[in-house]
Amino acid sequence: MANPLDRLDEQHLSPAEAYVDERLKRIEAGKLGPEYVQWLCSHKCNFRCSHCGTGAAEADPNEMNTKEAFKLVEDLGAMGTKLLSLTGGEPIVRDDVFQVLKHAKDQGIHVGFVTNGYAVEEVADQIAKVEVDSVLVSIDGFQEHHNEIRGMPDSYQRAIKALDILEDIGVTARGVSAVFLSSNEKDIPKIVEDVMSHGVTRMRIQAVVPEGRAKKMENTKEEIYRMLKLIMELRAEGYPIEACEGLGYLGPLEKKVRPYNFLCGCGYTTFTVNDLGLVQGCPAIDFPELNEGNIRERPLKDIWMNSFGRFRRTLYEDLPEKCHDCEYLSMCRGGCWLHRVNGEHCFIDEAKRVAEEML
Repeated sequence: MANPLDRLDEQHLSPAEAYVDERLKRIEAGKLGPEYVQWLCSHKCNFRCSHCGTGAAEADPNEMNTKEAFKLVEDLGAMGTKLLSLTGGEPIVRDDVFQVLKHAKDQGIHVGFVTNGYAVEEVADQIAKVEVDSVLVSIDGFQEHHNEIRGMPDSYQRAIKALDILEDIGVTARGVSAVFLSSNEKDIPKIVEDVMSHGVTRMRIQAVVPEGRAKKMENTKEEIYRMLKLIMELRAEGYPIEACEGLGYLGPLEKKVRPYNFLCGCGYTTFTVNDLGLVQGCPAIDFPELNEGNIRERPLKDIWMNSFGRFRRTLYEDLPEKCHDCEYLSMCRGGCWLHRVNGEHCFIDEAKRVAEEML
């Protein structure tokens, strides 16, 4: 299929295409860096969750050291990156994590991290000293069910306490992420009610990322339908709930289940760096072979300007046949790249079904 950017006059591009085209021109001119970068700083984790998309367990002995991490944030600062978010594994268990976050702040970059919350109390002083801007706590079950999922008897209680601590020490953006599993669907409204009473500013409900230990746990389309319906119900009650980006463009439910329109930013606004220095377009990807380069071998700016072909001009050529005549193609642009690589990626029919019932 021809790239719509090649066949359409600039005056007739959709807002999504115009935005992407403008960014691409600036990137190619060397005038625009990534806005948001995720660093998977370690595979080490204190939990062994069955639905972990990265299969976190132990640290790779060859993971990036402090010097390399400092160079990464210095390069991001020079490129104008606005936000660096650390994931894992569990970022807190990395010994130098707050040194790196502080160094990023010194470059003028806002910083955040994703955590299971278990050790937040132990490092609260360091979080406050660095003035971390945002923290996302993962909670995937209500009370004892969460403890069962995590395999730790007090993990729910510690996650809730972490939310209180983060509010007390002045972290501005305090969020919660819950993965929608067949086993926790009835828990989610209870989780929402509980965490909102502990100062949460937003909550994201995630589809399963079929990677790592969750390789065979992808949500069914019926589950996605129920997930969207639940999000609509919770938002109608006034809760700041949003659907994850992994669901892609949702047609009639856009801005009904998120406060923004979906647009995959891989290669345009964002990328991820893993613990071994590999640069990958999709922040959730677990395909090391599909990397754009390694910052241990090539300058980060060179990778940014001269890679990411699969996300930029060739994107439309790689879409499945059923996308070609879709009414939403120019806004959707193929949806979530990760879910497309893994198989099922389009949930427009489920969104339409919910819209017909609720709008």
